[in-house]
Amino acid sequence: MIPSNDRPAIALGGSRLGVALTLLALALGVHAHAAPVFEPGPCAFPLPPSRTAASVRCGALVVPENRNEPAGRTLRLAVAIFKNPAGTTASDPIVYLSGGPGGSALEYLRYTFDALFAGLSPSGRDVVVFDQRGVGLSQPALDCALETGTTDDWLACAERLRATADVSQYHTASNAADVNDLRIALGYDRINLWGGSYGTRLALDVMRDHPQAVRSVVLDSVYPPDVDLQVEAPANAQRAFDHLFASCAADASCAAAFPDLGRTLVAAVARLDAAPVRIRTLDPFTGAAIEIPLNGGDLVSVLFSFLYASELVPSLPLLIDDAAAGRFGTIERYLGAFLAQADATSLGMQVSVMCHDEVAFSSKAEQEASLGAFPLVAPIFRQATVGTQIYDICSGWGAGRAADVENQAVSSGVPALLLAGEFDPITPPEWAHRAARTLPSGRAYQFPGLGHGIGHDPCGRSILLAFVANPAAPLPTGCMTARRVNWVLPYRPAALSDEPSVAALAARLATSGGDAPRPARLRRR
Repeated sequence: MIPSNDRPAIALGGSRLGVALTLLALALGVHAHAAPVFEPGPCAFPLPPSRTAASVRCGALVVPENRNEPAGRTLRLAVAIFKNPAGTTASDPIVYLSGGPGGSALEYLRYTFDALFAGLSPSGRDVVVFDQRGVGLSQPALDCALETGTTDDWLACAERLRATADVSQYHTASNAADVNDLRIALGYDRINLWGGSYGTRLALDVMRDHPQAVRSVVLDSVYPPDVDLQVEAPANAQRAFDHLFASCAADASCAAAFPDLGRTLVAAVARLDAAPVRIRTLDPFTGAAIEIPLNGGDLVSVLFSFLYASELVPSLPLLIDDAAAGRFGTIERYLGAFLAQADATSLGMQVSVMCHDEVAFSSKAEQEASLGAFPLVAPIFRQATVGTQIYDICSGWGAGRAADVENQAVSSGVPALLLAGEFDPITPPEWAHRAARTLPSGRAYQFPGLGHGIGHDPCGRSILLAFVANPAAPLPTGCMTARRVNWVLPYRPAALSDEPSVAALAARLATSGGDAPRPARLRRR
């Protein structure tokens, strides 16, 4: 059923009223927009182990690339609707918004679906997962096969993309309109949004632009529109490292095993800068060996990436101590997960969104000043595949500039749950509290011991599911108070016995927006 405020206009034939309304719409700059269409089709991805084809409805949402040109090019967004296995279905599904930007929600879903959504069955809600425009299984996907990673290489990719796509239409406001069109095409009056990382920014746009469409919103690892990611990222990364050092120092066992962890990291960086090493890791999906160089800046980038993964946070002091002594075994084990998950990111879409929504309101000079203020973490961003050259890339990309509202805090009365991890190196807890200030029905929580992506944690997910069931009810937050980091110590290696599957970790990072900056040579070709 299509709500009345989103129904297509009733055909008036050749009546004077119809002509008058058409002329008025043209005068006001209102563009006709055909009703969105969902076309059923086969699932183009491996299903989760717990699901059969009978419980999943797949297909494509057909939307205009440019809503100001309704007769222009159309896009096909890959969609999967997972029906409630209990057989009863509530009228308001959960729509999952993946991170990145540019991260595919569907390609690795077989590894992440059960952990994320299995607990939703009692709520009776369907789960809708889709690849955003320009991403993954959607057509077209804005992918960039880079040879050198230089600015010229990026701009050559932009030229290739512009041959078949208007890159100025691949941004958050268009994504938000797609979400609303998805709701209409599938016949839902209202939806519950669950966004992770960049998906939270998209969810905030939907709350602002289509508030009538939303029953509740979960914002997991919050990325508000009024922050400057490029300029604030170095300070956020340094905050995460400083918090790691302080947390270890505050624990008697960790402090005894790893005294002055910050100084140990500086020593490890100096050692590797003086004598870089080559390390080997494995692609968790193919088993192929990958050999890469590692210098001091690379080490900081790897540890920064590992801070995303809550599963790896307890091991980080040991990894820093090992690196200072020239031992890289555990780093080699997990680095493959971070290289593989980058393959699920459509880099052209990522750059289009960043240029249009973020860099348009940012300053290269301010970024340089920020990098200068935080020398330990500066290599993360100077050596990254996009990194500091993003300003030069954007100058020739053709993404255009977002409206000013895309750089302002979102005010909305829609019930919202905002989740943050204390060790998150890219979307710090302060950003969740900042976004909550203009969401009067929002509740923000900082989770001890966690990094990026709270919905993957059992405690975080239980709170999230309770919120979706009843957004106004008290939440079962008791599990948060019992949390503590069980640091992995040199004399207690058995603590790694519950280490995560590398493939599952790679898939989780891809789905939740864990595409951390890393040096170009650390990206798998």
